[in-house]
Amino acid sequence: MADAGYGSEPSYTFIESPSKQVLIPYTKYEKEQTRKYKNNQTKIQNWDYDPRIDTYMDQHGIKYYFDSFGIRKDIYRFERKFRYYIAEEAQTPETYNCSTTPKGNPKRISINPN
Repeated sequence: MADAGYGSEPSYTFIESPSKQVLIPYTKYEKEQTRKYKNNQTKIQNWDYDPRIDTYMDQHGIKYYFDSFGIRKDIYRFERKFRYYIAEEAQTPETYNCSTTPKGNPKRISINPN
C-alpha cells in the first residue's frame, strides 16, 4: 500500500507481480469519483465512445476519428503509448470553432489506454 504520489504508470510497471496485490491510488482518483467531475462534459473521459467505429463524440456533437498511434517518453525515459484522434470537419459555422484550432487546423486529442 502506498499514497497517491506513487500512483504512476512507471510505479505500477515496476511493482507488477502476479504474487502481489497493488493498492496505490493514482493522483486523480479521488477527484474522478466526485459527481462534479463525472458530470463535466469537457473531460474526454466523459465523452461518448463508439468502439465499433473507434470514435469519440464531444458535448458539441463533434466526432473525433482515430488518426494514429504514438509513443511519448517522460523525463525518466518511461514510454507511454497513445492513440491520437482528429476532429471531423465542421459541418456548420457554429461548430467550426469547436472542431479547429485558432490557426484553422483540426483539433486532436490523445488517449492513453492504460
